[in-house]
Amino acid sequence: EKPPLSFSQYVWEQCVKDFTLAVVGRPAVLMGNSIGGYISQAAAAYLGPNLCRGFVLMNSAGPLIPREDYLASLEANGTVLERMRQGFGAEAGLPEYAPLPQWLLGFF
Repeated sequence: EKPPLSFSQYVWEQCVKDFTLAVVGRPAVLMGNSIGGYISQAAAAYLGPNLCRGFVLMNSAGPLIPREDYLASLEANGTVLERMRQGFGAEAGLPEYAPLPQWLLGFF
């Protein structure tokens, strides 16, 4: 089941950055297809040349929506988790998203 997040290019970009920093932890080459190409480019720009030695783009796409529009939507409508808490999510007792425990990350 998907965690109750507002999935967007910004969330995916943050996932790639977090994974590279927390799990890979050394210089790497990022690769992405379609929207993943854009995500790889954005993460590479953040990570810089010390952690991202290059990236491979396959059929790369650009950003889906401008950041300003995404932030305006969050402000107007709230996150998926906030909307769920207002509706069925509150009664279902869904837990909030939590990152993977460190012991589990050791397997990768």
